[in-house]
Amino acid sequence: MQPFVGGLILETMYDDKTVQWGVITAWEPGCRVAFTWRLHRPENQQTHVSVKFSLRPTGTLLRLVHSEWDALVIESENNHAQYKTCWDYVLQAYTSINFGA
Repeated sequence: MQPFVGGLILETMYDDKTVQWGVITAWEPGCRVAFTWRLHRPENQQTHVSVKFSLRPTGTLLRLVHSEWDALVIESENNHAQYKTCWDYVLQAYTSINFGA
């Protein structure tokens, strides 16, 4: 088994409450990470996120695929649109960070 696969993705809130977002399903350092995503939903209503990284002459190309929307019983189309906007916002925050420094 790869290190971290099966590990939990957790967020600790400002009030020290911990929320589980998902479980890591693939871990390939420098190349790919994948995980289930069920923020505030029951375990049987989780989607899947895969993030791949490719080196380019000007930096790193990141490809994020958020799939398995049919697992969400209610409001699948609305959630899909909302997360697309959220992922754009989250990823934009990383565009100016130099991780090699």
